[in-house]
Amino acid sequence: MCSCHDCHHCAFTWHPAWTRDHLNWLLIHQICILDCLAERGDGPIVLVLAPTRELAVQIQEECTKFGSTSRIKHTCVYGGAPKGPQARDLQNGVEIVIATPGRLIDMLDSRITNLKRVTYLVLDEADRMLDMGFEPQIRKIVDQIRPDRQTLLWSATWPKDVQAIARDFLSNPYQVREMTLQVSLLQSMHCSCNGLNLFLSAWSNC
Repeated sequence: MCSCHDCHHCAFTWHPAWTRDHLNWLLIHQICILDCLAERGDGPIVLVLAPTRELAVQIQEECTKFGSTSRIKHTCVYGGAPKGPQARDLQNGVEIVIATPGRLIDMLDSRITNLKRVTYLVLDEADRMLDMGFEPQIRKIVDQIRPDRQTLLWSATWPKDVQAIARDFLSNPYQVREMTLQVSLLQSMHCSCNGLNLFLSAWSNC
């Protein structure tokens, strides 16, 4: 991720650490973001798509923790809440947008924001988004993002439909596979990068 390669990550169990990993990645790119802070009317530089309001809010909470000392602004866009405050945030200009696909489409169709500046795209729980029928919305969103972006795709499973969008959205990605070896204790990742196999271990409660 640090080398700006696309990446797809398949983890069979979800853990809040994966959200922290996302934000660690975003902060690694903080210098790049600070070079082009958003002004009023600008679209975001980072877009994180999540399947549900609950997950989007959780990612926003982590973003607040990690970014509280920076000048980087963020907002969370999801259905089931008034559009007004979300639209004002977008119109004022933010560097990071965390969104559910349906509400983001509403904002794009209303021309409240645009995705012309998006350079970093995260698809979180991609398998769940597809199970919920969001594939048309995801494709419509990605079609509006520059092709030279960096894309990260997180998924708990690796069915054919997820493989298909990975092929369509990612370019020569690094592949990470993860399986639980000891429940709640040890997570092991097998990472294949340009033919090199790296075996990494990390405690799931870190």
